[in-house]
Amino acid sequence: MLDGDFLLSEYLLGIIGTVLFSAFLTGILPNGKTSNMVKATTRLACLIVIVAPLLSFMNSGELFGENFKKTVIETDGGFIEYCSKISIENAEKTLSEHLTERYGGNFEVFLTWEILEENEGEYNVERIKITKITVICQESALTEERRTEIKKYLEERYECFTEVTDGG
Repeated sequence: MLDGDFLLSEYLLGIIGTVLFSAFLTGILPNGKTSNMVKATTRLACLIVIVAPLLSFMNSGELFGENFKKTVIETDGGFIEYCSKISIENAEKTLSEHLTERYGGNFEVFLTWEILEENEGEYNVERIKITKITVICQESALTEERRTEIKKYLEERYECFTEVTDGG
């Protein structure tokens, strides 16, 4: 738990404790002049507990410690790489199915990729960039015309180097 989170939870527990203690006191006291005095005192105590952090903020300029200073978000590189691999595997399968529907035959697709870091304003963003598509036709020999057609289609669509070969 962060230091600021600890201070915030202490603050909330202080408020809850004061309110519960006030309710307990006012509940067990008999009605009368003393009861009204205790109720007024407990209300004042609740108000002080609630307002105290605001008063310290006005004095020091800091509310709940360092909890509300600018937070830096760090990414887990291993997790991002794992998610990227899963995404690429799904893309390979989908592209293979698409080529099979579009051109007939049985295609196996391999994507070569890299993770690029780009700046968008104040943030660094990591993106997957496909650098090469390798297509292997598993069934019959491809004609040069069909190979060129597939290569041109993929290069226009994905804007990267494409290699189309026979598996046999």
